Amino acid sequence: MPNLNIFPLLYLSCGIYLLVLGSAIYLRNKTNLNFSFFLLTFSVAIWQICTYFIMISRDYSVAEILIKIACMGVTLIPTTMFDFVSKFLEIKRLKKYVFWAYFVAIFIYIPLCFTNLFYDGVRQFPWG
Repeated sequence: MPNLNIFPLLYLSCGIYLLVLGSAIYLRNKTNLNFSFFLLTFSVAIWQICTYFIMISRDYSVAEILIKIACMGVTLIPTTMFDFVSKFLEIKRLKKYVFWAYFVAIFIYIPLCFTNLFYDGVRQFPWG
């Protein structure tokens, strides 16, 4: 019988909660602010849910692919936070910087995805 480890389930439950929260708020009132909040919760949920599957994965090649997907969520978190906060505080002059922040985040993600600068292999730990 395999060891039951509850630690990865925390990542999954957090990711699902964030997806439900962000979706419910956006679908209740479709505004730019709520869409920015959805993008923030979605980027964190990508990271959390991928981390869950990485921790339960027994195949290293699958875990490496999932790490690259999780890195996308991680690199988008600061940008989506900047987008949400600038819209929440109604700072109009930051609108042009939000576009460039997304551009820079994608520009940073692409090289990190294909190199080992963001992560250096997969290791098995007792917690996942």
